[in-house]
Amino acid sequence: VPTVSISGPTGAPINSAGTATYTLTFTSAASTTLTNGSGSGITLVTTGTVAACAATVNSPTTAGATVTVTGCTGDGTVAIKLDANTLDNGAGTKNVLSAASSTATVNNTAPTVGFSGPSSSLIDSGDSTTYTLTFTDAASTTLANGSGSGITLVMTGTVAGCAATVNTPTASGETVDVTGCTGDGTVAIRLEPAMLDNGAGTKNAFSAASSSATVNNTAPTVSFSAPSISTINSSSTASYTLTFTGADSTTLTNGTGTGITLDMTGTVANCAATVN
Repeated sequence: VPTVSISGPTGAPINSAGTATYTLTFTSAASTTLTNGSGSGITLVTTGTVAACAATVNSPTTAGATVTVTGCTGDGTVAIKLDANTLDNGAGTKNVLSAASSTATVNNTAPTVGFSGPSSSLIDSGDSTTYTLTFTDAASTTLANGSGSGITLVMTGTVAGCAATVNTPTASGETVDVTGCTGDGTVAIRLEPAMLDNGAGTKNAFSAASSSATVNNTAPTVSFSAPSISTINSSSTASYTLTFTGADSTTLTNGTGTGITLDMTGTVANCAATVN
């Protein structure tokens, strides 16, 4: 009885654009009904959601052939069997349906990215903020440590000059620092397409934007009211009301005069300022 051994696949894992190749070696075959360029005589064995695979026989002889498998959609595995009665020993004895070959993994799930952060929600040109990127279904990445390549900055308002730096990229994720932002508005990041590969040639798409950090480079200002009384002596008190604009915090301390400078003219001396 003619028999077949199947080696491979080579080229796996594959996606819908990939090709897995098997080598078939025949024993005791005097003829074959396999036809070059056809898939007839080959049974495809799929698992999971794999579908639409096509088998093509190449250069069949009585010694063997190669079979390429292409066009597989979905996720799972694919293998091949040699159909019964495709080999003849020259005396009319045919082969039986072969056992299945080794499987090729089929993966058409595109890698994706999730963002956490920013670590600082409010920055200026001297600050940095960090995003953590988590990759799913990625086997490799083309992102390079210390580079901003592959990261798109999304800026609003008058924000400009931001720089992104990738840190320690792996197939599972990385961090990205954003620094040097001038102007006022927001900044966010996106992962560019084809930065991640699932191991079968399927790349990531252009990601949605991360959450944004607010960029504020406008210096806080202060305005003063008129003194509560216009003329004082050594025993009286004049009060000023200070109104801050664009301030997020202050180092002024209740009950002290630190941070207040007194401008005195003439022979005025010994004035004391107290913040309330």
